Formats: sequence, C-alpha cells, structure tokens
Amino acid sequence: MPLSNRLCFQINLRDKLSCVLCHKRPATADTYHQGFEYHHILPRSQGGTDDLSNLALLCHACHQDIHRKRETKPIPIPQALPQVFECLRCHSALDPETVEMN
Repeated sequence: MPLSNRLCFQINLRDKLSCVLCHKRPATADTYHQGFEYHHILPRSQGGTDDLSNLALLCHACHQDIHRKRETKPIPIPQALPQVFECLRCHSALDPETVEMN
C-alpha cells in the first residue's frame, strides 16, 4: 500500500528534505521528489510498519546501497517532527499534524 501524501510530507519535513545518510539535497525546488525514496528502517517483511518513526528519506544511491548490503552505516533514528514550521510563501506558522495537502 502506498504511503499517504501527509506521511510523505511529514517525512520530508522531519528529514529536512535531505538523505539521512549522505545529506544530499534536491538540486532545485522543482525536482525535490526526483532521486529520493522512503526507506523502512525495520522492513515490512520483518514486521516493520508505515509509521513515521520507521521511515527515513534516502537518496536513490544510498537506498540501493542499503538493500545491496554495500552500506553498513546504521540509519540514524529519525527525530521528532517540529511542532511548528513556517510556510515558505506566506511565513505563517503551520502545524505538521494538521496542514492540508493538495
């Protein structure tokens, strides 16, 4: 089952839109989805869930390295979501738990 838009948004926000292993960032705002993938820290096949605490944002290369066992560095345990973040357009305070996605 695919991840919800809200969950993807929360992962991107929490992980500061960068790979949690190599810290690579998207080249432009228009391409922020390209080359980045969501990784289950504990795989679904081993009982892992789609909870925010079990997902991390990785670039495609790091994600492949993990699954091919070329990357041995442990994935950092994701931090909590910020309680409030600022809208980049209007600068109002937004709550990541309630903000609506389009």
